[in-house]
Parts: sequence; structure tokens; C-alpha cells
Amino acid sequence: MGKQKPSFFKQIKADLLLVDDRRARAVAQRQSIPVTGTLGVLELGASLGIIDLKEAIRELRATSFRVSEKLLVE
Repeated sequence: MGKQKPSFFKQIKADLLLVDDRRARAVAQRQSIPVTGTLGVLELGASLGIIDLKEAIRELRATSFRVSEKLLVE
């Protein structure tokens, strides 16, 4: 994540940055940019009753998406 992207984030006055890349998240967090990832979006969808979280995670695992088992336990 280069210097351009956090600046763009601030220019468009976004509320949240959706990013899964660990290094990009670290850069954003150092710049006080609130971040969430794919799992955060799925959790929100589940909390709103839009999706079944367990089913969504099962389907996600069937793709090339990589996630730490530690995150799935939390």
C-alpha cells in the first residue's frame, strides 16, 4: 500500500478501508485509518442477519482465500 492510497482514502472521506493484506493494514492503522477485512464484512453481514457466518466461511475456505485459523476461532 503506497502513500497514494491512504491519501485517496482521506480525500473521499471514507469511513472504513476494506483490505486483507497484512502490510497494507499496518500502514493504514499507523495513519489512523480504520480498517476491516473480508471476515469483518462477513461478521457484519451475519450480525445484520443477511448471511449465515458459518456457511459464508465454509464457502470462503473453498476458494484460494487464505486465513489464519486463529482468526476463525476469535
